[in-house]
Amino acid sequence: AELLLQKGAGQRPVDYVLLDIALGEVNSINEIPRLKAVAPHTEILMLSMYGTTTLVRAAFAAGARGFVSKTSAGPEIIAAVEALRRGRHYIDASLEIQVGQTLAVSGLTVATDRYARLSPREQQVFFLLAQGYKPRQIAQKLGIAKRTADAHRYHIIQKLEVESIAGLVRLAAELGVVEPSAPR
Repeated sequence: AELLLQKGAGQRPVDYVLLDIALGEVNSINEIPRLKAVAPHTEILMLSMYGTTTLVRAAFAAGARGFVSKTSAGPEIIAAVEALRRGRHYIDASLEIQVGQTLAVSGLTVATDRYARLSPREQQVFFLLAQGYKPRQIAQKLGIAKRTADAHRYHIIQKLEVESIAGLVRLAAELGVVEPSAPR
């Protein structure tokens, strides 16, 4: 979003953004609404190593128009951009079987609905918990009290309706908030 904001007056707007799901400590799905607010006509094509139905639906619900696997070759990305240029949604051919050819862009899963209950700060803490950070480490990282980090963890577990941190990590992998094989 910052790069789009920095575009000077009179410069050509950005037509497409190829956005990786996992950008360091940020789940880029959470950044899509912000990008769309800054550049509403910019089409967003998501890129991920994993393409679950939940992840694709979450990306589309947030405002992405396409979803491509990292394992795809250049021609697949070009095909995706061409589909977006024609005003269509695009799902990588390698993901269509997993995701289903009749993916309803507006249909959200239960997991996505639960995730939407979290405040932006809780989503931040959720992401860090899913990466294996302890509340003390989260507190230091975010500049908050450990008690506050503990309270966020408690509320996250309640809102997501999971039984444990392990359940939270499974849900995070399903949502694509973290990649399943990416331990900290």
